[in-house]
Amino acid sequence: MRGLQPPEPHALAYDKPPCTSLDGFTLHAATRAGALHPAGREALLRYVLGPPVAQERVEQRPDGLVRITLKKAYADGTIAVDMDPLSLLCAGGAAAGQTR
Repeated sequence: MRGLQPPEPHALAYDKPPCTSLDGFTLHAATRAGALHPAGREALLRYVLGPPVAQERVEQRPDGLVRITLKKAYADGTIAVDMDPLSLLCAGGAAAGQTR
């Protein structure tokens, strides 16, 4: 076809607005990857599909509870949360949202 050129793949730009970081969370609202940019799609999928809690911060305690160490202490001084495994699964499911 005349006049139509496939777009050139571009590197992901993380330093452009609207990108922000706060309390250890980063949002890249300006990041995108088109159909002809497989490396960009892979980078976005790795970011989205990453674990919600780093494995280094999760441990099973001898009493059967699961401890999640927080990245940053809460204002009240809390540095970790202990849950039974079922409560942890329920909390993770609730955080993920409902399916349609």
